[in-house]
Amino acid sequence: MFRQSLATARTYLLKISPSSSIPVRGLASVAPAASSSHEVKVGVILKRDPIVLPRLSPFEEAYFRYKDTAADATAEALPTAFYFKQGSIAEQEFRERGTRGKGPSAAEGNLDSGEVTRTAEEGNLKSWNRALDRTLYLVVKKPRQDHAWQFVQGGVESDELLHQGAEREMKEECGEDLEFWLVGKRPVAHHIYKYSTPQLRNGVAYDGAKVFFMYGHAFGGQVQPDGKEIVDFAWITKEGLAEYLDPNYYNAIKDVLVE
Repeated sequence: MFRQSLATARTYLLKISPSSSIPVRGLASVAPAASSSHEVKVGVILKRDPIVLPRLSPFEEAYFRYKDTAADATAEALPTAFYFKQGSIAEQEFRERGTRGKGPSAAEGNLDSGEVTRTAEEGNLKSWNRALDRTLYLVVKKPRQDHAWQFVQGGVESDELLHQGAEREMKEECGEDLEFWLVGKRPVAHHIYKYSTPQLRNGVAYDGAKVFFMYGHAFGGQVQPDGKEIVDFAWITKEGLAEYLDPNYYNAIKDVLVE
């Protein structure tokens, strides 16, 4: 049966002419890529780490109170007769200290960042002494109407590496007073976008840009805008970045942001 079916199939294939209308599935071809060029840029996601511990959630407060209560209930009493002579002044002082109560627990001693500084209430977004329990990110404003707010970024020279270009752009746009350091020499995110009109750089017309973002930590000083490339700046929380940055720009870097 199998041999008969195979012979029938061979006879059928021989009768098919090359001009037959039966479709023949071939290899997929790759469409020619559109001729375009993107210039390489580097950006810096500069952040100020939290300064104080965040306020405990209701669940965390309840947990620490329960932990303290359980520790007191299971703790063994100190054998005062072994350490203090009965009726001595040292024994009396020890018992007085015990009746005064313990110090604040982890839940009661939690520091509220809103009580540390009033800068956050005043809305001074240029000060990084606000939202002390949150991470703040530096965004700068370019002198233009569209896509004005972004991270510090700029072009990379032909003889520069990415981290070298990032350091140079930080000093050119933010001044020498801001103290920072870059985390590693490799980018953590990238964003590709097109220009509204081709831009001519060193005799080359670029249709868009590829921005590679480096991570950086700020630990002192303050931003001093040069007034040319940068006209304004702000220290913004993670949630606030979505209001300042272009949606596509924000989506490219949101996954590397921390609270």
